Amino acid sequence: MSLELFKLMENTTLEFFLDRINLISIISTKSVEILYIKSGQIMKLSTRGRYGLRFMLDLAVHYNEGPIFLKDIAQRQGISEKYLWQLIHPLKTAGLINSTRGAHGGYQLAKNPEDITLKDIMQVVEGPLCLVDCVDNASICERASTCITRNVWQEATRVILKTLESLTLETMVKRQTEKEKQAT
Repeated sequence: MSLELFKLMENTTLEFFLDRINLISIISTKSVEILYIKSGQIMKLSTRGRYGLRFMLDLAVHYNEGPIFLKDIAQRQGISEKYLWQLIHPLKTAGLINSTRGAHGGYQLAKNPEDITLKDIMQVVEGPLCLVDCVDNASICERASTCITRNVWQEATRVILKTLESLTLETMVKRQTEKEKQAT
């Protein structure tokens, strides 16, 4: 079985070794990686999650500039305004962004970038972060009490949540700034 690794973030690595359907082991090391099998992905972050994070990161980069027009964010990020509109309501309801109407209106973070974690964002735009349903609700699976793979998915979920909780928008802005400096 041919595997390709996709690097998601730096900090904690999850390497999943699969033998067909059976998970053999999980190893935590230095960055979160998601495995892809040649025939398709086994785990994938949704477009909504990726775009939600990019939207919030854009607001963090422009944090001290006041309200930012949605069309400017859409243009910089290469995401349609229509798609970004879908993200605004849940982010606003969760208290992560504010909106201002009028000629000088737009969107801005409701909190300092240092106070918003990637976990906060992902839970708002994705919903509960859980790799498999039985991790949060053992009653949906008759094998939950004896299933060893459930324990692995619980640990993998815990490590991913811990990583997302340890990363703030401020951290991500710093990493982006460093990456841009290295590119020049």
